[in-house]
Amino acid sequence: MKVTQEVFEQYQQVQRAGPVNMANKNGVQNSANDMGLYELVAFIEDGDYYDLLMNYDEHKAKFGEQ
Repeated sequence: MKVTQEVFEQYQQVQRAGPVNMANKNGVQNSANDMGLYELVAFIEDGDYYDLLMNYDEHKAKFGEQ
């Protein structure tokens, strides 16, 4: 599963909300679920979460700041 613009935007929403350390994969997934960000929840389950985390700047350049 690839990082999409929707997944990246939802990731940024969790990041801005600030409820969890973004390196905490399970915490981010739980927060996303609580916030109704189900595309991000599914991505964390099936995708490469650490690609999103470790290559944040590349994804930000591709998708922009939301």
